[in-house]
Amino acid sequence: MSPGGPPANRHCRASETDALQLEVGWLEAMYVPPVLVDDGCRAWLADTLATWRGAAGVATLSDLINRINSLGTGACRPLAPRPTPREPTTQAKFAG
Repeated sequence: MSPGGPPANRHCRASETDALQLEVGWLEAMYVPPVLVDDGCRAWLADTLATWRGAAGVATLSDLINRINSLGTGACRPLAPRPTPREPTTQAKFAG
């Protein structure tokens, strides 16, 4: 016998999988709103990312697209929060 059972069983399972995929696709179309360029970043991005982008003046997905296109691969680097300077440790104070 071949892996996965007899050919008839494999065909039946494939048909069930196809039917399930069609059903999921139909449900997605009904309940998942389309992404629009005028949507706010907060609607589609994690809160932290949306907050960073909002602070940089990137409020909508259209703004984000324009920023990425204008800056290229370095588009996200300036949006990350800069670490706050830390007080030198005791060891560092006396090392020099």
